[in-house]
Amino acid sequence: LDRKWEEKFNELLQYKEKFGNTDVAVRKGFEEYKQLANWAGLMRRKFKAKQTGTKAGRTTGITDDEIKKLASVGFSFSLQDDFDTRFKHLLEFKKEFGHTKVPVFYTGFNNLGRWAKRMRDGIRCDEPYVDEVMKARLLGIDFDIAARHVFGHKPKKKTEEEEAHDAAVEVAEMGEVGEMLGGEH
Repeated sequence: LDRKWEEKFNELLQYKEKFGNTDVAVRKGFEEYKQLANWAGLMRRKFKAKQTGTKAGRTTGITDDEIKKLASVGFSFSLQDDFDTRFKHLLEFKKEFGHTKVPVFYTGFNNLGRWAKRMRDGIRCDEPYVDEVMKARLLGIDFDIAARHVFGHKPKKKTEEEEAHDAAVEVAEMGEVGEMLGGEH
């Protein structure tokens, strides 16, 4: 293993010590880890390329030693949870909050809110990435696909009366979200 790779690996270990995981990725609030996140992303792409027998751009491939070393510290070679894992998270959310209206900004369970929005949009728009089994499982637990107001989507034109009603509902829901997130309003 070369010196630069070892340096980045050591940075990854420091990240793990600080945050308890190796799920480094480019995201808001973690700008200081951008270079490490880029390196981790490259390791993921190289790993995927090796698995599929393709090439990861112009760089050399990932070695078996590098894979073993990364795996030994719990490195996630994919940050995408599979459907079953996400579905279990959704069930836990429903158990805790009593509904499946996961707000898009809810970051628990590895950004469950963004996943829930993608599933809602996929079901509503009949997207191919949400297959019939997924739809049946989600709808079987009363997955709320009409929760557009949770995400700030509004119909194209509304009457003044509809606008006033939506504003009142939004104020009420913000109170619920505040309670859900620990009593902050």
